[in-house]
Amino acid sequence: MTIGIVVFPGSNCDRDVFWATQSCLDIPTRFLWHESTDLKDLDAIVIPGGFSYGDYLRCGAIARFAPILSSVIDFVNKLHLFSVLLSLPLYHFYLNNSILHNNLALYF
Repeated sequence: MTIGIVVFPGSNCDRDVFWATQSCLDIPTRFLWHESTDLKDLDAIVIPGGFSYGDYLRCGAIARFAPILSSVIDFVNKLHLFSVLLSLPLYHFYLNNSILHNNLALYF
């Protein structure tokens, strides 16, 4: 198993995740710079939460344009993880997800 950790400028906790996976769990881990698109040989991807400067600059909104996120979406689609997320009892996810607000019948 190999884990990739997405790194954005100003993101934090990426090194903490690396330490936990590589050093504590002995799982091969590599950093994925936000401008790359190579997810080759990865079994899992971690997108660390939080930004060191808060979200005052709308880092999350800016990050959605990063090239790596299109690769992450392809990775998730191959694993059908979106349907798994919908099956979990994450009510805050249901209530705050605009896709579900626009599609209450859950047809995708």
